[in-house]
Amino acid sequence: MINYISKQLKIDTRYIIREGFWMSVAQLASVASAFATTIVFANLLSENAFGTYRYLLGIGSVFAVLSLSGMSSSTLQATAKGIPGYVIQGIKIQLRYDSFAYLAGVSTALYYYTQSDAQLALGILIVTLLLPFHNSLQNIFSYLEGKKDYRLASLFHTLKTAAVTVATLITLFLTHNILVILLIYLGTQVLTNLCVFLYSRPTTVTNSNRLIDNKYLSYAKHTSIRNIISTISTKADTLLIFQNLGARELAIFSLANILPEQIKNQFKNLARLLVPKYVAYDKPHIIQKNILMRSVQLLCFSLFITAAYILFVPFLYRLFLPNYPEAIFLSQITALAFPAMIAIIPMSALQAQHRERELHAINSIGSIITLLLSFVLILSSGLLGASIAKVLSRYCFTILSFYFLYTTRNKT
Repeated sequence: MINYISKQLKIDTRYIIREGFWMSVAQLASVASAFATTIVFANLLSENAFGTYRYLLGIGSVFAVLSLSGMSSSTLQATAKGIPGYVIQGIKIQLRYDSFAYLAGVSTALYYYTQSDAQLALGILIVTLLLPFHNSLQNIFSYLEGKKDYRLASLFHTLKTAAVTVATLITLFLTHNILVILLIYLGTQVLTNLCVFLYSRPTTVTNSNRLIDNKYLSYAKHTSIRNIISTISTKADTLLIFQNLGARELAIFSLANILPEQIKNQFKNLARLLVPKYVAYDKPHIIQKNILMRSVQLLCFSLFITAAYILFVPFLYRLFLPNYPEAIFLSQITALAFPAMIAIIPMSALQAQHRERELHAINSIGSIITLLLSFVLILSSGLLGASIAKVLSRYCFTILSFYFLYTTRNKT
């Protein structure tokens, strides 16, 4: 049956089942953890406290991306090309770039302190100090995926998820102080990443080739620039909602997006499988040849997921989050963006080919559109506008990714 499916769909079914299975196990653990934690948070914390907690994580993500966040993608590709020692060098380099994140975080914390908001000031300091370490050590998972050791990567990811979830929930039952919860949540992530790194890091490192290292470092820098722009645009709704509508509204919006975001991450697993495959091909036309067919296949699957989600999500929210009925319709609106996830196919091809000009163009144009949509629709239509802006922006990225892949193919 596997051979028949492979022949009919012209895909490496064994590879997807073998490697995708382990990635799906880890992702399902993340989905279960996120949903369970969110249920407890939403039912034990007040709306304002939960909204403030989500705001701190959101603004912390913006600061963390100011470090060399593209090192994760660079490590994945370097390892896939047979340069295992790059992960250690990459972590050292990324830690040096963390000074930009610290400067931004401390400056923002001082601003809130001068505004007599000690809670936000301390919370921002916590995420500023811990998130960069978490992101740097997270590269060890890219190293394992670059080796195509998805089983070990998924095992460690699942164990990490379990440890963070248990530590956070225990803390939440003991105290409702969001600063303590935030410290335990991020601190546990840093410690687990450190343990995975110490266990999995390459034991023998060959002499590095400066030209090759510079190639991947350059790619990491380009990717980091794109990450800064895209993170600011994607977190703009969180910042705008908190500042203009309030913490309660941000809590509702966060709950409406918790499941759609986890499902979106499931789609992203495909990109983690595609990039190591695409890196092995030197001729772009080989990658581009069947992209449209793959996209149609993924589109059909995503339409099915969208319909199923819209149908069943009201039962889930009424059962587990009865205090937030407003989140149901917003979550259904956000689910309409699932078909736009076919963008991962052309984007994976562009990344594997290191087509920086096209990637920068897609990211810059798409991020500007996202910012404009978020600003206009949130201020004019509130939470509904925020959800519509999220959907429209993702379709814009999809259109841009296909446009730049095919209109410039003859120039690469």
